[in-house]
Amino acid sequence: MALERCEYSRITIPNDKSYRDPVLKYVKTVAEKIGFTHREVGEISAGLQRAITLILEFSFEPGEKGLLEITCERIPRGFKIVIHDKGLPYDKTVLDTLIPAEGEAVADWMDDTLFNNLGADGKEIVLVKRLKNKDITDYYDACELEPYPPPIPEVEDSVGEYAFHVRHIEPDDAIQVSKCIYKTYGYTYPHEYVYYPEKLVELNEKGRIHSAVAVTENGKIAGHCALQYGEGISSVAELSQGVVIPEFRGKGCFARLTEYLVKRAIAGGMTGIYSQSVTNHTYSQREGHRFGFKDCGITLGVIPPSLEFKTMLAPSGGRISVLLQFRLLKHRECPHIFPPGRHREMISRIYQHLGLRVDLAQSPIPHPKETGPVFKTVVSETMRYARIFIKRYGNGLVQKIKNRVKELCLEKIEVIHLLLDLTDPETGEGTVEFENLGFFFAGVLPGGAGKGDALILQYLNNVAISYDEVRVDSDMASALIDYVGSMDPNRIG
Repeated sequence: MALERCEYSRITIPNDKSYRDPVLKYVKTVAEKIGFTHREVGEISAGLQRAITLILEFSFEPGEKGLLEITCERIPRGFKIVIHDKGLPYDKTVLDTLIPAEGEAVADWMDDTLFNNLGADGKEIVLVKRLKNKDITDYYDACELEPYPPPIPEVEDSVGEYAFHVRHIEPDDAIQVSKCIYKTYGYTYPHEYVYYPEKLVELNEKGRIHSAVAVTENGKIAGHCALQYGEGISSVAELSQGVVIPEFRGKGCFARLTEYLVKRAIAGGMTGIYSQSVTNHTYSQREGHRFGFKDCGITLGVIPPSLEFKTMLAPSGGRISVLLQFRLLKHRECPHIFPPGRHREMISRIYQHLGLRVDLAQSPIPHPKETGPVFKTVVSETMRYARIFIKRYGNGLVQKIKNRVKELCLEKIEVIHLLLDLTDPETGEGTVEFENLGFFFAGVLPGGAGKGDALILQYLNNVAISYDEVRVDSDMASALIDYVGSMDPNRIG
């Protein structure tokens, strides 16, 4: 089905070169409105000027009166200009052989240059300029990005009810995938590259993510899901960006995508995969449980209300909390971990629930550090959310983290996560010092600290959490939310 023409305009001019400059101004204005850079607008103008000159020179006899129709249209990949006339026929090789004095042909200015012979309707030259590194809202106008009709969230997805072919994403799929995610969730994903089709393609090509699409028999993309590989984390991947177009929900699409990606993760040697399910409803949590994911943490207020869901159940005004779920894919050695004393029992319970063996060791007596600390901060401005990864404990770490947290709070970052390596002997005692700064327990992510398992602590910057609005679907998740709530220094009542 053809896309609706959201931004489409046209003008008709006589075949008189004196009209060329007004046409160029018109097209420049449209190109600037779409979002092209100054340099790109110049290239569009140069290509169009050369194309109009070509038509005026070759399409009409001297003194012959005629008309040129120029249309501008915003298309998914960028900007399309069509120049139509009913003058003399000529071969499309004119486009390639007619070289201006500067040594540039029309095709050198534009990304695509096409010639269409329309028979009795004349002929047209089509010029296309692609947007580069643009947000999905730069590719489509608002009429193409209206949210899908609200789905029924409790519909169960079942395997084998529809003929879907699941495969790795191809470059031409990226725009539709970005559009689908935006129309379903708005800007609610912390991985912001999903809204930039070219970045989505690039990251897949580099192996940073593995995107899968479910395709119908007639070639329509029905859904998308991906494995996200964390920087410096080689043993686990995140199952994320799951989205299914409404007409295909409840027909086995998400099930097939999940099966495909689980097999992909196993083939890639992953120890496990994890997912993050919202807690404003329980459907996605139940889907995780159905595919073998087990609950291991609660992170409060990760999704802000300003980034409202397009078609899922909307939040009541506060930030949405997330349930962390993990699935083990292959056997792993039993590691020594150093849990903080006050959380030892809960951490042990989480590992038992996950079916993972660990050796809970006692933290050694801390000694003065001779080296400086190493940590990394990753910030999502859109989400008002930050993660701090402790790479190495060292002299002055706590004060540096305190300073970093203060900076993030001044930048109006509302949720901060601190990821500590449980296999590091310093973590047991270090957790106490971080909790003195206002951090509190969130959960455990096996393999989430690069070399070892991650203990996740969370910090809320003036964020009110309504625990009564957190919906969970398992006994373990209920135990986690009760425990997290008991540790929250900000909780009132």
